[in-house]
Amino acid sequence: MNMIEVLQVEHGVLRRMMDLIEDHAVKNPRANPPTEVCRMALDLLASHARMEDELLFTALEPHVGAYGPLILVDHRNDHREIAACFQAAARMGEGSVEKSLEAARFTRAHFDKEEKVLFTLARRALGKDELEELAVKAAKHR
Repeated sequence: MNMIEVLQVEHGVLRRMMDLIEDHAVKNPRANPPTEVCRMALDLLASHARMEDELLFTALEPHVGAYGPLILVDHRNDHREIAACFQAAARMGEGSVEKSLEAARFTRAHFDKEEKVLFTLARRALGKDELEELAVKAAKHR
């Protein structure tokens, strides 16, 4: 298994969590979001973002060209924004359902962007062996 495969598996798990958050909001529009799911998503997203930021993005930096650093900065900023949305949703209170939906939508869009842009770039730039080495580092990183 390589680093991109590891991250895609996590995207699948996190997308299922986004499904739960969105389903809850549709069925219970006046209720607070499922705070435990928001907290679990926040914890898993934090670990996931650290792996991307510290391992994959760091490995990509020498390969990204003139506009690459902006792509990586954009994705790192997304990680902070997603965390802030989930933190707001997990605190509950007025607007927390909307925050949980915003967090879920933003997270899905972020994953789509990563899978279309960054993972494609990583496959081209890093190659099979380096991506496998990053997966080993990711397992130790946890």
